[in-house]
Amino acid sequence: MYYEQYCGQDTSLSKPEWIEGASTPGPVRGKGGNTIASLLLFPWEQRDSSVMGMATERAFGKEKLEMPFPVQMGGEAATVLSTMAYLLVKHAAADFVLQTDTQRREKGSYGATGGLTHSLTHIVLTAPVFALLPGIAPGIMAALLAAEFVLHYHVDWAKEQIVRKNAWTSHNRYFWWAIGIDQLLHGLSYVTLIGLALGLAASQG
Repeated sequence: MYYEQYCGQDTSLSKPEWIEGASTPGPVRGKGGNTIASLLLFPWEQRDSSVMGMATERAFGKEKLEMPFPVQMGGEAATVLSTMAYLLVKHAAADFVLQTDTQRREKGSYGATGGLTHSLTHIVLTAPVFALLPGIAPGIMAALLAAEFVLHYHVDWAKEQIVRKNAWTSHNRYFWWAIGIDQLLHGLSYVTLIGLALGLAASQG
């Protein structure tokens, strides 16, 4: 019989009358358990469990599957994610929303005011992140901010030198490669900053 063929040996399952005369629609059986046919063709309730439950049981065994949701994160994991999220939002604001035309023009001129004020904007907006990283001495905070200032300034300056030397514009793919690598390096600098901050905080504790 069609029903027994596609749903296994349990003939005690309730089913409507029309299924007795149904014709086989083709090779729809799943490997080793007819799960696909069970789910698609017989979505009504069974005596002890739903078809979905039967299919899950056949596919994964009779042990109950549980999904740990919502995920419960430890304190340090939550701190790292919150800190990184803040720094990414900060970076988008400082690099795209708050950056002035003067800063954009002068980033490639070493020592020019525009590049310096742009990097200063970044570290001013980075400073509040240490509220999420308690236990760090003020001297270490200052050193990390100074390191970000120097690194951010030189990444921007080097990118501008490469773009100008090669006369790349937004119509060249290498221009966008340079932008992408620039942004990648800034993102990696934030990962490094978080790692150093947490490591130094742990060593102090």
